[in-house]
Amino acid sequence: MDCVLQVAEEERCRQVCLITTNDNMNALRFYQKRNFVMTNLYVNAVEEARKIKKEIPRIGYDNIPILHEIQLEYRLVK
Repeated sequence: MDCVLQVAEEERCRQVCLITTNDNMNALRFYQKRNFVMTNLYVNAVEEARKIKKEIPRIGYDNIPILHEIQLEYRLVK
């Protein structure tokens, strides 16, 4: 992660963004501990994606239904 942030800074990016699904508590924990903040919740985004890519599972980690996407950002410019 440090490498990604360093390259982004060198490239003068303003932020680093990523998206994970609502069931991925490990990712949410990992990124929040590294000062990423949740910026958007895309309600039912996975349901929409599943219309195109039917193989996306319905149940994820810890038997949580996979329904939504959560965007997290790390601001490089203060």
